[in-house]
Amino acid sequence: MVKPRSRRVTASRSVRGLLEALEATFHDLDGCIVAGDPASARPHAAAFPGDPTGLEAFVNHIHLPDLVSGPSSSDRQTLARLGKALVRVWGERLRPLLRGRTALFILSGRLARDMTLRFHIERKDGRPWLDQLDDQFIRRERVNLYRVTESEVREVSCRFRNWVKQRGRQLSESGRRPAAYEYVAHSEEPARPGQGGGEQGQGGRHSR
Repeated sequence: MVKPRSRRVTASRSVRGLLEALEATFHDLDGCIVAGDPASARPHAAAFPGDPTGLEAFVNHIHLPDLVSGPSSSDRQTLARLGKALVRVWGERLRPLLRGRTALFILSGRLARDMTLRFHIERKDGRPWLDQLDDQFIRRERVNLYRVTESEVREVSCRFRNWVKQRGRQLSESGRRPAAYEYVAHSEEPARPGQGGGEQGQGGRHSR
């Protein structure tokens, strides 16, 4: 009798966790967008002084295996589909708060148990959380990127990241400092140097 009861409790917690994720609300906190109660996020701000991107990436992350139970929790393909569905749902709810800004969603995890979804606002100044040109990390952690604007949700293409990487190498070889780039969706034209985006030479902070 103990084992069936334990399974029901586990399943119940999983359902509650999935519903909470699907019904998540988003709020503005001193220029940051945070999921859930802003009062719960505020204490973490002290650990990220002057770093709104770092705060958002830390507060707005969720471990996907915690949302499902049974065999699905160890099925990476299922968790990836769940992550993509959450990007769509959360993206719709974020739009009223964007006000001309864009949000970058990062779905990653080499193994099913590592699958994580997080997001932050893309800022023209400051250091990005993830260096989108770090191909080694992106391949190893099987990263998928999604860009949310006020009008749409699109996946950021590897093809475009490669274009930016090649262009940056050309500028470096010519002795010029690489300009800032805007990471756009795969069906859009590559942004030209100087059209938004942060300095990418510093790299990202995905080790946090």
